[in-house]
Amino acid sequence: MVTNKLHELLTLLHIACEDHRIIQGISNDSRIVQKDWIFVSEHQSKTKQLQYIQEALQKQAVVLCDICLQEENVYCCENIQHIQQVLLELYYGYRYQDMTVIGVTGTNGKTSVAGMITQLLRLHDYKVLRIGTHEVDMDCEKQTIRNTTPDVYTIVNLLEEAYKKKIRYIVMEVSSHAIDQNRIALLRYDYLIYTTIQQDHLDYHLTKTHYRFTKYKLRKYLKSNGKILLYKDADFYHEFTALLTDDMYVAIDYEKPIQYIKEDIEFDIHQSKFTLFGVCFKTSLLGQWNIDNLVQAIVCVHLLGVCIGDLQNDVKKLQPEKGRMEVLYTEDRYIWIDYAHTPSALQQILRFANIVKKNRVICLFGCGGNRDRKKRAMMTQIACDESDIVVLTTDNPRDESIQQIFDDMMIGVSGSYKMIENRGEAIKHCLNIAKKNDIIVIAGKGDEHTQEIQGVYYPFHDKTYIWDLLHEEEISWK
Repeated sequence: MVTNKLHELLTLLHIACEDHRIIQGISNDSRIVQKDWIFVSEHQSKTKQLQYIQEALQKQAVVLCDICLQEENVYCCENIQHIQQVLLELYYGYRYQDMTVIGVTGTNGKTSVAGMITQLLRLHDYKVLRIGTHEVDMDCEKQTIRNTTPDVYTIVNLLEEAYKKKIRYIVMEVSSHAIDQNRIALLRYDYLIYTTIQQDHLDYHLTKTHYRFTKYKLRKYLKSNGKILLYKDADFYHEFTALLTDDMYVAIDYEKPIQYIKEDIEFDIHQSKFTLFGVCFKTSLLGQWNIDNLVQAIVCVHLLGVCIGDLQNDVKKLQPEKGRMEVLYTEDRYIWIDYAHTPSALQQILRFANIVKKNRVICLFGCGGNRDRKKRAMMTQIACDESDIVVLTTDNPRDESIQQIFDDMMIGVSGSYKMIENRGEAIKHCLNIAKKNDIIVIAGKGDEHTQEIQGVYYPFHDKTYIWDLLHEEEISWK
């Protein structure tokens, strides 16, 4: 049963109610709720919870909470976590049944694959809602979000808005946090794409095993006829497919779809070529990992009905995601801006730089505060092994001591590096020392527009800062 009448909703939840108003929406954020919405008050400190409840009541919303308050329009229930999912199902129904939902998960590559799929679908006039790192793109109308995968209330409200706008294709990144915290409770996927599973978020998951199997748990959200796309040579392939039935997944053979033929291929600093389904594809996207991502995107879109011949032309039009292997080329220097913030991501971009470089590789990166400390020294060692010049700087220190982060980054590291705490000064230093044909890799923050230090979000954007330096002629290149 699907209903938008308050008394029916609450009666089905075994809560007595005689209010016959029509509910206009549901949220757990008191800033979002409006008149005739339901505000679900989740566990906070009691002071904050009461504050949010009063804010919702002032907006003439209905409150559902686990505090017994003798106030009009406040309804008390014991198990708010259990009730919220049932409530959302009763109000929104299974909206995903009428939509094609594509989920992309993995340690690296989620944003790139989701972006490629979105671009390819839109080239064929598909209306797409894309949900991903820092942004929601509702058929080209964009809004900022904090998490890679938002909370369940945000997701269902986005689906409702998309449905009203006749958008029937959803492409979303799915983080391990979202899976573990059940943020995707109401979703079922037509396609799930697994990119890589390496090491990340051990500050949250504590062990690699918990992280990996949290990713695997996403399979339970697949539609009955849905498919999982993954590479046969992925290091987790055999372990994961042992949990699947044969009809649940499409195994992409790494060797067969991408065939590097020496007389045909040009894999250089400007473009990539590869063969898939016997067809030669050309793209301005750079790096082996981008080709891997692109193949998964092509296979997915092809399964959705777009022919290979059309996709061959479409791939030439693809643009890199902002801050994902974004290339700035100026005065015979190559500046690569990338979100690489894990050991595997940093290693693959630096190894590719060494394959195509004409001179030196300069690497700048930092490590985020209040996150996995074990990866910090690993990343510094990778940078020292794969770069000619290494500059350590800040990323998002958050609430952690910058000195503590630097100390962790240097534990047991062999090799030379320079430390410059201020990220802007560090970037400026890298540009100033760059010579003709050098590749400067600016890693870690990608397209982020702020830097978080001690709870304050300071405006900072790597690409904008670089362009300002070049425009103001603060860089002296010879």
